[in-house]
This record gives sequence, structure tokens and C-alpha cells, in this order.
Amino acid sequence: MKLSEKYNLGFTGRIVEAFLVSKLPIIFIIAWLLAGAAALVLTPREEEPPIVVPVVDVLINFPGASAQEVENLVTINLERKLWEIDGFDL
Repeated sequence: MKLSEKYNLGFTGRIVEAFLVSKLPIIFIIAWLLAGAAALVLTPREEEPPIVVPVVDVLINFPGASAQEVENLVTINLERKLWEIDGFDL
């Protein structure tokens, strides 16, 4: 006797009953495992992919200067010069 015949099950209850009493979950699990294995085998991989990251590091040594001096004498002027470069964004 099915549970839906014994109890008044709604839509969700009938779906749960179908998965509990049928072979459908086994078929889904096998299909998902095969799809996962196929994705793992067919997905191209590279150890060192050619990724271009447009980054520039600017290091300036100014020993003995305070943070305020570095900002006023170096950073502000350097930022002005970098803004003059086409396609450069700070």
C-alpha cells in the first residue's frame, strides 16, 4: 500500500514518496557521478595559465622622511605623473 493512499499527501509528499519507493534516486546518483567524471576529464587544465594582470608596483625609498614628507614630496607628484599615462587608472 502506498503512503499516498493511506495519507493525504500533498505535492511534496508525493515527490518524497516517489524517491523513497522507486529506483529513481539510484539512476540520478549514477547520472550525476557520470556527469561529474565527464566534466573532470573533459575540462581543460593548465598548470601555468597565461593570465595577464595589469599591475604596477612603485617602490620609492626615502629614508628618514616622515609620512607627511613622503606624501607631499613624492606621492602627490608621482600620482600626477601617473595620471598623464593613457589607459592608466589609479
